[in-house]
Amino acid sequence: MKTMLIIMVCLIWSIVSVTGQQFPDANYLVPVDHQLYIPDMDNPWIGFPSHSIFLVGAYYNGYQIVDAYDGRTYIYTASDIRIADDGYIYVSTGEDKEHEPFLVLMGGDIILHFSNKYLTKPELYFGGQEARMGPFLVGGPEWAYYMFSIKDIKKTGDLYENNDTGLWNDGIKAIRVWSILTETIKGEKITYGPERMRHPFYDWGDMKINFNNASLFWAEGEPGPGIGGKIVVEFTRETDHVMVLNGAIDLSRRYLYKANNRLKQITIESESPRFVIEYSFEDIVQFHKINLPQKTSKIIITIKDVYKGSKWDDTCISAIFLKQEPMRLRSDYDKIIEEYIKRRGFDKKIAEYNAKRKLPKTN
Repeated sequence: MKTMLIIMVCLIWSIVSVTGQQFPDANYLVPVDHQLYIPDMDNPWIGFPSHSIFLVGAYYNGYQIVDAYDGRTYIYTASDIRIADDGYIYVSTGEDKEHEPFLVLMGGDIILHFSNKYLTKPELYFGGQEARMGPFLVGGPEWAYYMFSIKDIKKTGDLYENNDTGLWNDGIKAIRVWSILTETIKGEKITYGPERMRHPFYDWGDMKINFNNASLFWAEGEPGPGIGGKIVVEFTRETDHVMVLNGAIDLSRRYLYKANNRLKQITIESESPRFVIEYSFEDIVQFHKINLPQKTSKIIITIKDVYKGSKWDDTCISAIFLKQEPMRLRSDYDKIIEEYIKRRGFDKKIAEYNAKRKLPKTN
């Protein structure tokens, strides 16, 4: 159960409750329209609108559609998902023993699917092997993400010249934290700074959405769980929401989520306009969308309570970002989605899904 408590300047309190997993908040193609940019370059690039690029599915009227483009299509609804002991969401449709159960990360305008085939060999698929042109993402691979931080553009200029490779615009201007964990592992000093909460998605060639499994997560470094600690987030534009990927998320080491502390309850404060809200997280790996009562360009997050880790007392956050800015009117985007659904025959496949489960027809 999520509970949001809104405190306005006049100190009027109201409560809004949301139950269940955070599915996308509207119909979206996968990937959604998005902006790209390359660090150290002056101007961001505008990403291809989603109706003109390689798509890997859609969220449509409560149906998640995974489009394999090789004849395989996976359709599921909330009734098909399960929350495992590790806190992640998994889905089995009964259609593919090779890839199922696949892992799902979703919320806001994002839906990501990861094949069980890749999850069972994370050192191969998340560490180095590149996989494109399929509905299942492999998180990168990590070496692809690291290339974006290389200042010598000549080393990767052949990719940049095509305007099809870059980081997604996360809507963040700056993130400042009060505490940072630093540790030494096998002789290597590792710092879990706030930059690790930036840029959770990026394009890599033909694959127009990849999950950043390389930069991993921020962790506080003070004794205890960091209760009372503050995180200041400045946005590049005024926003009525903020997205949070809670906990220590590493798809190659999924046990880290429950092993470390996760946010349980926070307050979010804005100085201009003035408001304070209280938000409680479900203990599920998903993109939590937190609605704000008014648009603002800066918030202060204060940790009030955490879910305790089974092994470590470090509180972690993997990403803070905004949904992508719309590139077209919502009515125009809805038409594009309807055309895609009919062109790919997904309306008929939805009918078949309903018939198998004896569900009513969808419009």
